[in-house]
Amino acid sequence: MILRLVLMLIVFPITVIAMAQTVNVQASVAFTIEEKDLIPEGITYDSGTHQFFVSSINKEKVVAVSENGIAHDFIRRGQDGILQTLGMKVDVIKRRLCIICCHR
Repeated sequence: MILRLVLMLIVFPITVIAMAQTVNVQASVAFTIEEKDLIPEGITYDSGTHQFFVSSINKEKVVAVSENGIAHDFIRRGQDGILQTLGMKVDVIKRRLCIICCHR
């Protein structure tokens, strides 16, 4: 029984790894933000406005990217006392962007 369990623990991960290596996934770039030192920490999508929001821990701001790829500051550095952003989530029902951040 123990030998059988050990063999399952050894063989199963190898099978999963082999399967993962054979999967061919096609992907494309959704958008590019030109700021090289942005250092994005979080990303979320708002299905109501069709925008992506990208938070920057380095620049202490949130960038909104429209569906045609145009980026602009949604929350500027220092706005509303926001410091480093740590994560975000769109509340679709209440139509707001929730941001976890350090605050002054």
